[in-house]
Amino acid sequence: MGTRVSYPQEVKIKAVEMKLQGIPTKVILAELNIRNDTQIETWTRWYKNGEIIAYTISNTQNVNLVLDTLQQLPVLPQGCLLHSDQGSVYTSAAYQQAIKAKGIIMSMSRKGTPADSAPID
Repeated sequence: MGTRVSYPQEVKIKAVEMKLQGIPTKVILAELNIRNDTQIETWTRWYKNGEIIAYTISNTQNVNLVLDTLQQLPVLPQGCLLHSDQGSVYTSAAYQQAIKAKGIIMSMSRKGTPADSAPID
């Protein structure tokens, strides 16, 4: 059995970006030193299927946590939607500026209606 390799988030994001730009898989493998094309195909599928493409784990939620997660996102197609509740991190000026800079459309649940987020959760 081969040795398992874990790739940094930056490599995964760059590989997906390159794949979406039409760069041949062999070039991506060589440039990013990735072992096999299955990795690239899996990461690209996660992106296209709306699966998890960025995350940050912490004991507390704050604006820096959310901004760090936004920074991990690959280049997204124009008009992508990001849904959240109306928590303080999502209504902060820093978050709203970061969303706008990435060309993401912000969507928020109505106040006091957590069921609005049910389809996304």
